[in-house]
Amino acid sequence: ITLAQSGNRVALVECDLRKPVMRKYLKRELGKSGLAAYLAGLVGLEDCIVDLPDLGISVMGAGVVPPNPSELLNTPRMEGLIEILKQNYDFVLLDAPPVTVVTDAAVVGRLTDGAILVVRSKFAAARTVRLAKARLESVGIRILGGVLTRFDIRKSGWRGGYDYKNYEYGYSHGKGRR
Repeated sequence: ITLAQSGNRVALVECDLRKPVMRKYLKRELGKSGLAAYLAGLVGLEDCIVDLPDLGISVMGAGVVPPNPSELLNTPRMEGLIEILKQNYDFVLLDAPPVTVVTDAAVVGRLTDGAILVVRSKFAAARTVRLAKARLESVGIRILGGVLTRFDIRKSGWRGGYDYKNYEYGYSHGKGRR
C-alpha cells in the first residue's frame, strides 16, 4: 500500500495456494477465480485480478485450493503471468507460504528479483529463520531484506533513544563525593 501511495502501480499475487488468507487480511472478497484457476487454464487473467482503488493496488487471490499447488506454481504459465504483470505494474509482490514447510516459496522465488523474509516475532525460532534463508539462497534466490511482524516493543524490554530519567549529572569536590 505504501508503494501505491508513492504513485506506483502495484500487483499483489497470493501464491499460497494451500492456505490462502489474503481475503482475511484485506477484509474483502477477491472473487471466485484466482491464481489456481488461472494457472490451470480455466479462466483468463482479467477474471482473476481485482482492483482495490481505495488501497491503490490490484490483487490476485489464490482462489479455490487445488490438489497440486507446487505443480501449478512450477509451470510456464506461472512464468508467463509474472512477465505479463511486470509489463503492467511497477511492483509485483508474490505472497508465498512459509519456506520451511513446503517447497512452493522456493519454486515461486526463482521467478522473482528477490525475497523478503517475513518473520513472526516470538513464533519463529532463530534456527528456523536461518534455515529459511539458507533454503532460498540454495536455489539462487537473493534475500532483499526482512520484516519482523507482531513485535511489541513495550513487552520486549528493549529501549532505544535517550533516557534521562535515571541520569544524574554533577560535579564533586572532595573525597568520597561524586
